[in-house]
Amino acid sequence: MKVLVQHTFNTGMGDFLNCIYEYFHTCENLKKIGYNDFSIKFSLNKNVYLHKDLFFDFFKKETFETIFNSIEIIDEPIVSVKYGNMERIISIGNADPGAHLWDLFVEDGYDENVKNAFKQYSYQKPEIPYIDFFNDNINKKYQNLKKEYGLENYVSIYYRTHDLQDNEDTYVNFESEFDEIIKNNDKIYVSSNAYLFKEYVKKYGDKIVMYNIPGEDVAGNHYNYNRVFYDNKDMIHLRTEFVLFEMLTLSDSKEVNFFTLWGRESNFLLLSKVKETPIITK
Repeated sequence: MKVLVQHTFNTGMGDFLNCIYEYFHTCENLKKIGYNDFSIKFSLNKNVYLHKDLFFDFFKKETFETIFNSIEIIDEPIVSVKYGNMERIISIGNADPGAHLWDLFVEDGYDENVKNAFKQYSYQKPEIPYIDFFNDNINKKYQNLKKEYGLENYVSIYYRTHDLQDNEDTYVNFESEFDEIIKNNDKIYVSSNAYLFKEYVKKYGDKIVMYNIPGEDVAGNHYNYNRVFYDNKDMIHLRTEFVLFEMLTLSDSKEVNFFTLWGRESNFLLLSKVKETPIITK
């Protein structure tokens, strides 16, 4: 029996990886109830991270091949609820097919067993193993970067502002928490979607470690980077590498101190959650 996953990438990298975990887990459960022919189509035209020809510059094809017999990057998404003899049974967020995140098409339609295969991940949140989606080149660059910046035995601060906003007037609200973290630790890695926050924490001196991301001083807030350099494929490629490096660096710290104006968890910390890195939400 056939299964088709359509992954429409039109959000952030954390959401992108979270989707992969969701449908990997769902497909593993579908195998247990008799589904045996899995294919995936990536629709990448709406994203600002991955050019369709460069997907496997970052990701390990062999990892996807452990689940999927067929892997295709498509120019136009499937927008119908029917595809061949398969029927769309799940679209995340109740979106139309091809509009958001990912869709699940299966042969023989919808039944309770298929519903449960999806629910086991999305709602019951079982423990899941870390999956190394990144290719050898990305992993090697990451290890070299950590060595270059002396990142061993460190804690992290992840400061998440609203998209396209630096919210610099809010930093002072957390100064006592910043002071406590810096006082009690010798090395603190800082990641944020707000460039001005990174400039702000430099006042704490040599204990603070941040990656020097080319172009960030020009573009500012993380999402704005992709807009400023939209037509510069090399800069977008480099920024995407650093997005992955930042997610990995947070996940390999002793703990992540998560400051957010978002009001909810951030999937940018997905790898930290999967690796069971302690996340302390402020």
